[in-house]
Amino acid sequence: MSSALTDLPHTPPIDVASEASVTPYPALPAELEREIFEITASDFPGSIANLILVARRVQQWMEPLLYAVLIFSPAYSRPPLYDSFTINLPLFEKATQHAKHVLIQGVLAPQAVEVLQHCTNVLNLSLWSLTGLYKPLKPIIAALPIRRLCVNIRELFRKSDENAIDLDFRGLEPATLANLTHLDIILVSREFCRWEIWQGLADLPNLTHLAIDYSTPELVDAIFKECHHLQILILYFTDDLDVFDATEHRNSRHLEIGVMSDPRVVQMKETIDSIKGWEKDVQRQDDFWTRAEKVREMRRLRQQGPPASTS
Repeated sequence: MSSALTDLPHTPPIDVASEASVTPYPALPAELEREIFEITASDFPGSIANLILVARRVQQWMEPLLYAVLIFSPAYSRPPLYDSFTINLPLFEKATQHAKHVLIQGVLAPQAVEVLQHCTNVLNLSLWSLTGLYKPLKPIIAALPIRRLCVNIRELFRKSDENAIDLDFRGLEPATLANLTHLDIILVSREFCRWEIWQGLADLPNLTHLAIDYSTPELVDAIFKECHHLQILILYFTDDLDVFDATEHRNSRHLEIGVMSDPRVVQMKETIDSIKGWEKDVQRQDDFWTRAEKVREMRRLRQQGPPASTS
């Protein structure tokens, strides 16, 4: 062996544990660390349950994301708020505190009230097929910062008279639905397809997107004249009225003439609402509103025609 090698000074073996304790990895700024975890959770939602186990601070960051979506239905609940009809209190409190996207379907209206009155941060609310009087829900909804709402407006604003409704949004101050930008009105019937019934829509100061499932050219014309900020009007239609067996709530596709040729009008084929479909749309942020905006833009470009030649 050469003297060059034998003359090297002796280097003692490294104690890995000791080295780690003396020179730990530099800590990331808390803001950057949180951003890394939130991006990971956003890109891989299925990882949130495991990320929560990393550290208490990470748990605090992840819980708002874990419980951002709340679904309450006999068919499927996320998370399970009740255990054998008894409230799972710790989970109930966390889930309702952080819920921003809420779907309540197929339960008694008093049950919906019990859940919704604790969901103080809801931005996106869907109420499907509730049983009982909706009236107790009105003051709760009025106090929420809701931006997107899907509901049977007829039931929500029904008077004591069985068939009378009053869409006087101004009567629910302070500023009921003042933050609302997207409104999906379900179960509009032919009988109620008149602007004098729906004129309260004009009192919603930030309404830009509206969807209804029964429409006439006269109603559409009035909506555009009175709802000055409207950018998208979705009109549902069906090619097979027998499938739904409710022709008073459904109509066929309108010809794209007159007001129906307005680029803001987007006719969409009616589909049967799906809880899982709603959940996926929320998670991927690609719902029917987004699809309608793409259709509107394509129609606008088509009507605008190709750019003029500069040669």
